[in-house]
Amino acid sequence: MKKVVLLLMLLLLSSSFAQTAADSGRFLGTVIDSFTQEPIPGILIELRQGRNLPGTFLDSIRTNINGQYLFDSLPLSINIRYSLTASGALYSAQSVTNLILTRDAAVDTVNFVLDTNATPTGTFMGTVTDSTTTEVLPNMLMVLRISSGTFVDSIRTNDAGQYMFDNLTLSGTTRYTLTASGEGYISKMTTNLLVSLTTPIDTVDFELVTGEIPTGTFIGTVTDSLSTLPIANALVLLRIGTGPGAVFVDSTRTDETGNYILDNLLLTSLTSYAIAVSANNYLSKNINNLPLTLAAPIDTVNFKLVAMDTSNSWVFYGTVCNDTACTTPLENATIILATSSIRYSATSDNLGQFSFLIPATSRNYQFKASLEGYLIDSAFVTVDQDSLFRNAVLAVDLSTSVESVPMQNVEGLTAAPNPFNPSVTLSYYLNKKGLVSIDIFNLSGQKVADFHKTTQSTGRYSVEWNASAQPSGTYLVRASLSGKSYSQKIILLK
Repeated sequence: MKKVVLLLMLLLLSSSFAQTAADSGRFLGTVIDSFTQEPIPGILIELRQGRNLPGTFLDSIRTNINGQYLFDSLPLSINIRYSLTASGALYSAQSVTNLILTRDAAVDTVNFVLDTNATPTGTFMGTVTDSTTTEVLPNMLMVLRISSGTFVDSIRTNDAGQYMFDNLTLSGTTRYTLTASGEGYISKMTTNLLVSLTTPIDTVDFELVTGEIPTGTFIGTVTDSLSTLPIANALVLLRIGTGPGAVFVDSTRTDETGNYILDNLLLTSLTSYAIAVSANNYLSKNINNLPLTLAAPIDTVNFKLVAMDTSNSWVFYGTVCNDTACTTPLENATIILATSSIRYSATSDNLGQFSFLIPATSRNYQFKASLEGYLIDSAFVTVDQDSLFRNAVLAVDLSTSVESVPMQNVEGLTAAPNPFNPSVTLSYYLNKKGLVSIDIFNLSGQKVADFHKTTQSTGRYSVEWNASAQPSGTYLVRASLSGKSYSQKIILLK
């Protein structure tokens, strides 16, 4: 009898467990990558109740290392609708709605196949080598632009001569331009480059040729408009553009024959230069829109200045010194007196003295005195009378005080004697082995002599030019030394 009772109790207990299991359901499944077909761990799976999203949040879980998930102990009812959403970093979220768990279907397997949502990008990569030696070239500057000219990025090659531009927008229409350049090499450009979904990576290698980067030169003479005599020590200013947005490039002064040279200038058809000339007791003059191109790298720009009317003028004068007591006058300082439309310039003499002849009109000027190695003295002054005195005090600029380097160890070009008649020695030093060429031009831009055009080893060299067949005047020496450009003005006086 006891055995029968025990058996009945076991049957009732088993029936109770079966009833409990049948009253709950579960969702389970696996999440995989649509491209690799590999399981994705760490994907967030959210369970919600409701016929439509977002519904009422019930629970959430993340997939395990095998990309699997499980929700259990869920109510069974034809009236309860569930939704599952899978989401994760770099993947587009995906949802399955209107899910039902019943006694007849208490377990539902819901798998997800997720697409990556990372925006695909493109890459340009390559190696830069020497066209002759085939050796890789480190530290070459690589510039990436859109073909319209818009700058995108720049980078330098590594020790293996390699570069890489990545994270670029993939487009079937955007064209890129790559430029490689570096010291001692002629720059090279590759255009019409494209990265797209079908070809997201493009390898663009460069073979650079050694040589001089061409530069341009402005030369000319400044003379008196009436007497045609040369004006020495006139200030020649070179800028890019005009007006308030003009960018200063360089400045020089005319020599005793009224000649000036501005060299080592960028050659481009996109840039226009402007030259302004001023001299003491003369009206300043500007010439704008001056191009320098490969087709015309040397331009002769002469100036004829009109002398100022001194019958109705005031004298503005002063001294430039290193101290207020002027115990140390400073020679060859540049003094500028200017308004928005007028500029006067002068140079201090051996006593530190300077003077201007200006219109006899009360006016505010900007005054500036400068000398290499000294701090600039700049101020606004009001000139309202004749013989107004202004003392400029220039303190030593300690930031420019550096230990001098022996000239024999510095790459460059020198000429001696200068002025000369009839021969001049051109000396130069090479820091490294490289191609050497020396050309001499007259002020009309004509080449009158050339030397070398050969490869030389590290060391100091010199050549002599005999100018017996040339007329007196100023000549321009241009040298290319191991890929670097140098120039020197020399004067032949017979």
